[in-house]
Amino acid sequence: MPIYVLSKQLVDEICKGYQSLAFLNLSKNSISTIENLAPLQCLSRLDLSNNRISRLENVDCLPLLKELRLAGNCISLLDAAELNLPVLELLDLADNNVVDRKQVHNLAVLPSLRRLTLSGNPVAKLRNYRPGVARCLPQINELDSEPLVRLGFAKLKKMHGQGESPSSQEKDSGSNRG
Repeated sequence: MPIYVLSKQLVDEICKGYQSLAFLNLSKNSISTIENLAPLQCLSRLDLSNNRISRLENVDCLPLLKELRLAGNCISLLDAAELNLPVLELLDLADNNVVDRKQVHNLAVLPSLRRLTLSGNPVAKLRNYRPGVARCLPQINELDSEPLVRLGFAKLKKMHGQGESPSSQEKDSGSNRG
């Protein structure tokens, strides 16, 4: 039987059985709202994929959250005010309804974000999608399960202070010419 609501009672029952729960998988249910998660303070991985969630909200109460999977939902807005997740490293938003590049830019408030998945969203079909994401989110190393280096953005990332300066790259590439 699918779960429709993340009720306080459900979360309390989970906490009773697993006080130090680090991973919670509630994927493939019918949950429409993220709520009542505050008691799960030890949670570092949360999977809410394939539900009916329309807003990314109420997760900032999980201070240790490193991995958040929300693929296959109905999310279109990424409100920066709801994204106070300083240690979040992985965010999977594949197959949602993110249309606007500005929504992706809101993810810049996630300082530890290294892996982002947006494939299957309308925004991923826009012209210059990958370079645009790399520019506005220089902290990420992987986009849509592909390392950014393989996508040819290593130089761009280095120019944003995550590696050598552009002038030293030019010197290196000039010395490699025969």
